Amino acid sequence: MNKLLITSAVTIALSMSACSEQKTPEQLIASANNYSEQGKFADAIIDFKNAVRAAPKNANARLGLGRAYLNQGNYISAEKELERAITLGANFAEVAPLMAQVKTRLDKFSDIEQLVKASEDLKDQDYLVVLTYAGISALSTGKITKAQDYFSQAITIDEAAKYSQLAIAYLLYSERDFAEGLTEVTSILAANNDFTEAKLLQGYLHFASKAFIDASQDFAEYITRYPLDYNAQFFQVNTLLKAQQFKQADKLTNKLLKIFKKSPLALQYKSQIEYQDGNYMEAREFASQAVGLDESFVIAKMVAGVSSYKLDELEQAYDYLIGLEDMLPVTHPINVILLSIKVELGHTDGLTKSVEKLKALKDSDSDTYLLQITSNELMKAGDYASAQALLDKAVEISPQSAAIKVQHGALLLSQKDLSGVKSLEQALKIDPSLHETEFALARQYLTGNEVSKAQAIADKWLATEVYQVSGHILSGMIASKHEDVVEAESFFKKALELDANNISALYNLASVYEYKEEIEHAITSYEKVIILNPNHYGAIRRYSALHVKQGDNAQVISFLSALHDQTKLTATNTPKNLVIGLAQILSISGEVNAAIELLKSIKQEKNLPVRYWSVLATTYAMNKQYSDVLTTYEKAIKANPKSYALVVGYIGALEQQRKYSEALILTLKANQDFPDDDNLMTTLAYLELANNNLIAAKKQLDVLKTKGISNFLAVKTEAIIAMSESDYDLAISLYEELY
Repeated sequence: MNKLLITSAVTIALSMSACSEQKTPEQLIASANNYSEQGKFADAIIDFKNAVRAAPKNANARLGLGRAYLNQGNYISAEKELERAITLGANFAEVAPLMAQVKTRLDKFSDIEQLVKASEDLKDQDYLVVLTYAGISALSTGKITKAQDYFSQAITIDEAAKYSQLAIAYLLYSERDFAEGLTEVTSILAANNDFTEAKLLQGYLHFASKAFIDASQDFAEYITRYPLDYNAQFFQVNTLLKAQQFKQADKLTNKLLKIFKKSPLALQYKSQIEYQDGNYMEAREFASQAVGLDESFVIAKMVAGVSSYKLDELEQAYDYLIGLEDMLPVTHPINVILLSIKVELGHTDGLTKSVEKLKALKDSDSDTYLLQITSNELMKAGDYASAQALLDKAVEISPQSAAIKVQHGALLLSQKDLSGVKSLEQALKIDPSLHETEFALARQYLTGNEVSKAQAIADKWLATEVYQVSGHILSGMIASKHEDVVEAESFFKKALELDANNISALYNLASVYEYKEEIEHAITSYEKVIILNPNHYGAIRRYSALHVKQGDNAQVISFLSALHDQTKLTATNTPKNLVIGLAQILSISGEVNAAIELLKSIKQEKNLPVRYWSVLATTYAMNKQYSDVLTTYEKAIKANPKSYALVVGYIGALEQQRKYSEALILTLKANQDFPDDDNLMTTLAYLELANNNLIAAKKQLDVLKTKGISNFLAVKTEAIIAMSESDYDLAISLYEELY
């Protein structure tokens, strides 16, 4: 049985061997050409390769293999085989047009130029193909004049030939006449629907015309014809991104990344796709890889920077974006983001540069909006001078913008500049419906003792149905101004009858109770305000102060702690004033460590108020953590570089720890930022002396005398100098003045 099986197997094998005789190179070439005609280039390549193995010096086999590679879009392999075919004696006229296409796709313009010279004796139809590709190559390398020359030569040879028509279309493309170019290409494709070079140009023209969906369809057809043309695939990804076809772009990008793992362009595309999907961590990772491989990838830097910004990692965002600042228009969103980052990080030098750019903007609504939001950011950072400069510019550009008038007025009033009242009045003339602005204006009238103007607003509101509550509250405030607490209480209660949870009415009523020394009623009202608004600074401060005065700190801690625990579960944003208020009552009750831990729990929150940093530094000082005091002030001033309270606190902390040289540097800068401030001018004299700068100290004391400034520290400084100079009579006189 086994012998029979073996014999049968041998017989079959011998018969199969006899049937499949080895093909000759000519047969393999013929078979490969047949596959090529059917568009089966992978099969054609197999037969051409076998022919080359059998006859390595067969020029036709090399030529056929080169053409097959070209038809797949594998231009590197095509170039190699076509060059070998020429070396082996292939017909140059047959190879030259193919070689022109390959060299064009490989961006080898110098080779194309040599090929044009070598092709001058070819037949017209072959030569114009070479010239057309030479024009395409020149155009792709930015040599527009040379490209137009090549196209013009091709057209003059035979204007009716399809490559000459292609040259005409490319000439229009080079002249940026995209509409006419599309018309020409449409005409070419109508007569030659399989002319892929025309389809490729149609894609470029659609892309240039911002018809990205049409362009992506053109490139998709081209890639189907040349599946290994990876340059076209990279261009297709860019087109899909612009067409917002992100799923298709992602699919193609993933394919390219498998082949080109370290391609910065593929990584940049992937970062853009992840960013569009809101995956900022992944977007930054791909973008940073791209930048790491090639620093010139600007879009990758943008994606990395903005993704870091979205992840609230501002230092990293700043590092990525700062190099792009001068490359982009001042109104570019990247520069707006960068300005916001500078404000938050306290990069004041760069901030000044950005502000100066914004002040130079031309008149337009978008520019006004940019000035307004930037000014707002500067106000948050405490840089009121720069904020006002931008708002002045915004008012100049849009004098009829009520929103800008309101912001301008609020800024001026925050700096105790009563001209802000005029801005609010102008805003109301432009838009009388600004109720909150009118209320702010009424309060300002009361502050400025223009009670009749506030009364006119209150009477107007009381005469309406819509603003009855506001009318009663404002009337109560006017009564409080006159110290008519009975009438004030009546108005605030009427407001609460209409709106039981009105915070303004509750807070003002609590103030009336406190004035009347009805402490329990005051505490109850303040408590209601805090429950309704756990971030109400005034209510928290007054509620805590009343309890402390009664020696009942524990009640405050219990109430605020319970509210803090509740808000952690329910509130979207942390009520920072609640945390600060609770920390303060804990520290004065001796629970300093608990206060520090509580304050540290919100240290990473955005837009922390100046008071937070002051309280944290003070609490560290109570715990004798002096290095933490300095670290806190240093970080605080980075976030709020123009805060007077923080600067003075930091100088005091440095002086307390005998870091006189650092304190002096900070004081010199503070005297520039806050000129003519008595406290800072005096501190400067004292610190000059502490740094043994006797002449500078005496000079500063002379400045103080000229300005008529005399206080304890100034006299003390002068007394110390008198002692050091052995002027004992003066020293004794000065010390007597002190004590």
